[in-house]
Amino acid sequence: MYHKKTQHIDFTEGYILHKKPFEEHKLLLSIFDKSHGIIRGIARRPSAKKTSCIEPFTPLALQIKTSSGLASIQRIEPVTHHFIPPLMGAHLWAGLYCNELLYRLCHPQETYPKTFLQYEKTLQALSHRSPIRKVVRLFEYHLLQEIGFSIDFSCLDNEASWYHYCSDNGLTPCPESYPKKFSRNCVENLHDEKYENEETLKLMKHIFHISINRLLGPAAIEVASMLT
Repeated sequence: MYHKKTQHIDFTEGYILHKKPFEEHKLLLSIFDKSHGIIRGIARRPSAKKTSCIEPFTPLALQIKTSSGLASIQRIEPVTHHFIPPLMGAHLWAGLYCNELLYRLCHPQETYPKTFLQYEKTLQALSHRSPIRKVVRLFEYHLLQEIGFSIDFSCLDNEASWYHYCSDNGLTPCPESYPKKFSRNCVENLHDEKYENEETLKLMKHIFHISINRLLGPAAIEVASMLT
C-alpha cells in the first residue's frame, strides 16, 4: 500500500551554511535554523536582486516544507531587523570554520537552541572584529556542550593543583611533571565561565581538539586547518 510522505510547513529563521547548484534553476542548500537544526533542501535560484541574501552569515526568514527526504525551501527573505555587517579577512575564515563545525557535528533535523543563540552571538562578534581566538573558543565550547560532550568538573572535589584532559577520562588530577597539564585555577575559571585568562582559552582549545578528533577522525584535520 502506498503511503504519502508526511509534510510540514514551518516558518523559521536561520542561516545558510553551504550552497551549490542543483539542476538548471535550483540550489541545494544546507541551513542551520531555530526549528530544525541542520536541514538540507532545495530552493529556486533567486532573482538577480535577491542573490545577495542567499549567502552565509545573512539572517534569513524561511518557509520550509519538510518531509522524510530533502526539504523544499519555499521562501527566503533577509531579516530586516537583524543586520550582521559583512565578515572580512581572518574573521571571515573564522565564520566559515564555525559553519563547517555545525555542518559536520550537528545531526539533521535535531534542534540546537543554545548553539543557535551562540552562533548568532559569534557572528555579531566576528562582524565587529572582536578577538578571533576567544570568540571561536566560546563557540566551540558551547557547541560541545549541546552535542553531548559536557565537561565533568567533579575532579575539583579533589584538592589537586594540576589537571590533565583526555577523551576517555575527561579532566583528572595529574602530577606537576605531566607534560600537558592545566592549573586548578584554570579549571575553576572554566567551571565558573570566566574566559578571560589565556590559560583557560588554551584548555578550551585542548578539550575541543581532543573531542573533535574523536568525533570526526581524519576529517578533523581538514576542519582545523581552516584556522591555521
